[in-house]
Amino acid sequence: DELVVNLEVSNISAAQNLIGTHFNTIQVISVKKNYLQIAINKVEVPFLNKMLVENGIEVFAIESKRKLEDYFIKMVAN
Repeated sequence: DELVVNLEVSNISAAQNLIGTHFNTIQVISVKKNYLQIAINKVEVPFLNKMLVENGIEVFAIESKRKLEDYFIKMVAN
């Protein structure tokens, strides 16, 4: 299942760079304050968390917002 997930991390730019380098299947949707909003396959979430922590980025929260299809339907409807 594709999800839209908010990540709260200690270093947004480093996290964004690591995601871009190691995960070509994850799309960064937006960057707000200390949150990254990403589109990710549910099975990749544990691997993403492990990779961030192993690279010295603290992960304070991983919050699933909605399924990707629901997100796009909402965006198109507005």
